[in-house]
Amino acid sequence: MWDEILGPRGASEFASRVDLLSLFVLGVGALFSLGVFTTVIVFSIKHRPPGQQRAAPTRAVRGFVALWTGVPLMVVLAVFFWSSKIQAGHASAPPESLEILGSARQWLWTFEHENGRKEINALHVPVNVPILLNLESEDVLHRLSLPAFRIQQDTLPGIPTQMWFRPTREGMYRLFCTEFCGTGHSSMSGMVYVLDPITYGHWVTGDSASLTPEEAGEMLYAAFRCDSCHAPSGEGTGPALAGRFGTDSILGDGSAVLFDTAYMRESLLEPNVRLAEGYEPIMPSYKGQLDESQIAQLSAYLESLASD
Repeated sequence: MWDEILGPRGASEFASRVDLLSLFVLGVGALFSLGVFTTVIVFSIKHRPPGQQRAAPTRAVRGFVALWTGVPLMVVLAVFFWSSKIQAGHASAPPESLEILGSARQWLWTFEHENGRKEINALHVPVNVPILLNLESEDVLHRLSLPAFRIQQDTLPGIPTQMWFRPTREGMYRLFCTEFCGTGHSSMSGMVYVLDPITYGHWVTGDSASLTPEEAGEMLYAAFRCDSCHAPSGEGTGPALAGRFGTDSILGDGSAVLFDTAYMRESLLEPNVRLAEGYEPIMPSYKGQLDESQIAQLSAYLESLASD
């Protein structure tokens, strides 16, 4: 319901302020619309002149018009100063912000973390830490939009720009380009993964050498928030994965495929080739984000779930 009315649920400090202002504007607009329609209907009946006569304005009507003009003016000025205060408070990133370099080109986003780790069409960040994105474009005008954080920023060729946000809720959120940039514009999207600081630290450093394949796979599973879609309860947008490894999966065409490393690898890299029965083709591809060793670690983790 929330997504249908106001868009994705806010996941940053800035989002809560924008949502409150948006609800206020929506409520005032609804109230005034109701008032206008009610007044038009009542006045058109009560003050309808007989024949071709025109009703002369009275002092009471003039006073009502003055009130009807003055109140909206006050509301508009209040919204102006309120929104200006919100924007001014978000103008500068805190000095302790985690800086990430973002680059746009037809038709993908790349992000580089402070230690040099890069990712494509994905952005991993820690929760409750201010994130400063230094943006640049390699070709044409793009616009990075993060709806859950209620922010967006143009990226211009040759002109560095910045945007910042402080994520407050762990989860997986969409990112888009909202400036038409060519024939592949609609595919220029990805995901933001908000992780707890410890998981983010493991992810950004690639610190899995001391872990078993199952433990490293569990860390990846949490880092990419796989459980947000593949909920253990089976009520997510994707099938539950616990106990599935080594069993047959029924596909949309009615055929069966063995759920093994090969099928899992295909589902990660080409998720829409062989869809599980009853599910929509909404899973993003992780091509370019997972290497073969990480796929093997995820496979080991899912296989361990099968034996629980």
